[in-house]
Amino acid sequence: MDDKPLILGVDGGGTKTIAYLARAGITAKNTDSPWTILGKGNSGSSNQQAVGFEAATIALEQAIAGAFADATIDLQPISSCCLALAGSDRAADQDQIQHWIQQFIPANHLHIVNDAVPLLTAGTTKQWGVALIAGTGSFCWGRNQQGQTARSGGWGYLMGDEGSGFALGQSALQSLTQEADGRGQPTTLTSQILTTLKCQQPEKLIPKVYGNSDSRTLIADLAPIVLKEATAGDALALKIVQDAAGSLAAMVESVAQQLGLDDPFPLVLAGSLLTGSPLLQGKLEAQLQNRELPADPIQAVTNPVLGTLQIAYQSLAT
Repeated sequence: MDDKPLILGVDGGGTKTIAYLARAGITAKNTDSPWTILGKGNSGSSNQQAVGFEAATIALEQAIAGAFADATIDLQPISSCCLALAGSDRAADQDQIQHWIQQFIPANHLHIVNDAVPLLTAGTTKQWGVALIAGTGSFCWGRNQQGQTARSGGWGYLMGDEGSGFALGQSALQSLTQEADGRGQPTTLTSQILTTLKCQQPEKLIPKVYGNSDSRTLIADLAPIVLKEATAGDALALKIVQDAAGSLAAMVESVAQQLGLDDPFPLVLAGSLLTGSPLLQGKLEAQLQNRELPADPIQAVTNPVLGTLQIAYQSLAT
């Protein structure tokens, strides 16, 4: 078995990075995968646009080293590697990552793609369609049957990330401050946020939020509160979720129009916010229907790193 190729798949997002080390050519028990997973590693964000190149590569090193350690294999060159990283669309960013990875762990075959690409591999059998991600951030990417690609969103939390966990958390904070000022309607979000952040008064949130070294994550972590209160019937929370669904549907519509997807097309959903909320998924599907977007089938992918392994494996034949 040791003479079979080692392959590595990495899924790196705005919150966490997951790496799987596998041995190709050995089918795992009770699966039809042409590989056996040997080890898994994880770490924090590897989105270099959000945390910077140095912090991103440190997270990648930790996740990859963790996968090798879990497999009780020394860090060594591998046959094929696929890194699917949020914030890695630009050629200059990919060049940086490529230079780094070949120094850290050389690979005969190397793919560096955005974090939506493996979703079509993991979530469809057609290798084309639209992938929508909503976690800490948001991003939509697609490929048509002719191989053309298009994207929408992915601008980061300062310029975009509509429909994301950060956007929900930020809207919730704004609802809280507006109620505190007497310029907004009452909302259960206020008491829930104050309790979660251990603040007795709204004014105490200022140092808590602005003084936090990772305020982006702190704000995104408020998204589950919005979903919970929306499910319980809070009007403002429901509006925030509805607006998020509209923003996500608009991204799908943009990509579908750019690619000329007029007939039914596969839609893959990913990201902890989207895959973890039946309410948001339901609102999204309603928005897609309102826009007459023929998304079918709609498939959620909760483990996109398997798509990176598939890409790494397929490259062995080239």
